[in-house]
Amino acid sequence: MGAAGVFGGAVAAERLEALFPAIAKANKAAAASRKAAEEAEQREAASAAVEVASARGMADGSLADAVSEGIAEASRKAREQLKEGKSNK
Repeated sequence: MGAAGVFGGAVAAERLEALFPAIAKANKAAAASRKAAEEAEQREAASAAVEVASARGMADGSLADAVSEGIAEASRKAREQLKEGKSNK
């Protein structure tokens, strides 16, 4: 049988929860961790694809409109903060 047979038998036996409960539990936890990491990668890739698609969709001029709206909103907020600061003094 040899060393390879003993090693293979040990690897097969460690998957039996009744014989090695701690190892079986660790194997399950590792598998769950790998699955969660793969799902997180897929979510990140999907999110990046959505961002790219939305940026491409805005490239036709609506991006400039969005920037202008953002600047106008920031200016309005700054004016409000200046007014509040003057009224508190």
